[in-house]
Amino acid sequence: MKQKNNVLERSDFYEVMVNLRVRPLLSICVSTYNRANWLSVGLKNLERILPEINSDVEIVVCDNASTDGTREVVEPYLTRGDFSYYCNAVNVGMLGNLRVTANHAKGKYIWILGDDDLVKLGCIERLLKILRDNPNLALVYMNYAYHREDDISNVTDLDAFMSDATAVSPPSNDINGKIKEISTESENFFTAIYCLVFRRDHALKAYSQNTGGRPFSSMLTCIPTTYYVLNYMMDEAGYWLGNPQVVINLNVSWMQYATLWILERLPEAHDLAEKMGADKTKLDELRHRHLLQHIPRWFREIYKSDPIGNMQYFNPARLISRINHLAKYGDVQKELSDCYSNYYSTNSEISIRPERLFGVGDGNELRE
Repeated sequence: MKQKNNVLERSDFYEVMVNLRVRPLLSICVSTYNRANWLSVGLKNLERILPEINSDVEIVVCDNASTDGTREVVEPYLTRGDFSYYCNAVNVGMLGNLRVTANHAKGKYIWILGDDDLVKLGCIERLLKILRDNPNLALVYMNYAYHREDDISNVTDLDAFMSDATAVSPPSNDINGKIKEISTESENFFTAIYCLVFRRDHALKAYSQNTGGRPFSSMLTCIPTTYYVLNYMMDEAGYWLGNPQVVINLNVSWMQYATLWILERLPEAHDLAEKMGADKTKLDELRHRHLLQHIPRWFREIYKSDPIGNMQYFNPARLISRINHLAKYGDVQKELSDCYSNYYSTNSEISIRPERLFGVGDGNELRE
């Protein structure tokens, strides 16, 4: 940085006085690590959506110390005035890179995507209009669609590929209301970054929480955005975009923790959402539709095969107390009881008897 007589050179002025430059309305950010092929397609897709620079938008790529061809992929975009590329000196972890990415973004609103997430045509234009028309919004929450293609080189027609993706929630009308009113529109419950366009102040807080600890042992160690939105944003202004706006890859890297996701974290999110004002009737519909049917499989899994020690973070009494009020709980009760009884019969260290776990009244006394 050059100074003459304690006066900043013009080229350095805005680098130091960052708050004097007008912020773009929206930062579209990509957090990436060793997925150069996917990133290449994602950036080409953004370029065709934004062929010209829009003063309301910036594009930011934050590279978590990739060792593949990521730098070569971003090279052609570095001449764009709306494009920035940052590469971490060391890998700071997936959640850590979200914090770094958010802090590099300059926009009034911050939208972070994964490197294998694809933005649909018309999305950015629609999103900008919503933000301009509703300057009080704290969050835009959007529907999305998914696929299970691991190798992007298999995709020859990107538009057809995105059109064929499956919507996670049935396409619906947009909703402009409090965040607690739109929270039940998706089973996602704010867990995934690609669904969330945060106002800047909330983005910096949501992505800067302490996420240390054993993965999936708490909401903060796996779904910090859910923890933040449900605890701090439910009474703020939000907007639900009912048609899928982004296409994501459902082949996730954390399947070894799936038992804790289904048996602990998702029920915990449901309970917290209800506590913070989400509609109980709609929540119970989601519990029936997206949770109860999956519980028997993962209940069996944690008692029959637990190679990484998920069980030490699982409390069966807590799970039962969270689901036994559901109308269709009886459909799964025997299967859960039989599985637990078999495990109990060969493990003397288990303290809760099966008849107590599955035979109590409403189960509230089992809550911790």
